[in-house]
Amino acid sequence: MNGGQVHEYSLDLLEGAFRAKGARVSRQVPMRVGRRPAFVDLVVHSVPRPLAIEVEMSPRRVPNDILKAKSMDADLWIVVPHQRVVAAVRRKLRRELVRETEAICVLTLGLALQRVGN
Repeated sequence: MNGGQVHEYSLDLLEGAFRAKGARVSRQVPMRVGRRPAFVDLVVHSVPRPLAIEVEMSPRRVPNDILKAKSMDADLWIVVPHQRVVAAVRRKLRRELVRETEAICVLTLGLALQRVGN
């Protein structure tokens, strides 16, 4: 599978898991970050804050993911395919001086699906 296929497959699994739990989910949600149009991969509409989910294959777009989540006042899950990318994303967060917290969480796909199931 190439990155695009892994990305779409991951979104399919996450969307299905949230819907199975009865959550209201929107995919490829359009928005603006400043003057630029952008899309959030998956938004879980929950109370008190929505959850923005971005599936990434590398840490390259993480700063933009953070801006998108902040602009919609949402928590953020950055979901990646494997542990090596988790480590790379966490390094990127440290360089950007952003701490991983409950509001910003970096997860492998398997761990994200496990959290949805709990």
